[in-house]
Amino acid sequence: MLDEVLGQFADYGLEPAQPLVFGKLTRCKTSQDKGKEKNGWYVIHEHWTEKNESLIFGSFGDWRSGESQKIKVKAGRMSPEEREVMRARQEDAKRRAAEVAANAARRAASRAAG
Repeated sequence: MLDEVLGQFADYGLEPAQPLVFGKLTRCKTSQDKGKEKNGWYVIHEHWTEKNESLIFGSFGDWRSGESQKIKVKAGRMSPEEREVMRARQEDAKRRAAEVAANAARRAASRAAG
């Protein structure tokens, strides 16, 4: 399944460092980048089902072009309970990201106010 993801990255022109980073937005080179540029990005997650099947999902893209793609792999299915747990994790991650952004905005406003 990970080979499918790497194949999608390669077809798109991403050149991620190995090993891949799971659960975190990660910058990487693209086939169009020069020097130390890293205009590509990906975020992938892995979830293990009750049947011990690995599900990989996420997205990737290129900041220069503004394009993004969803990772598409053939996989098993999550049970309704697993889907609910995944939704709760996603909501928690969104809440934490909003808190981090709000704290950064407060710090920036405080610095600007002098």
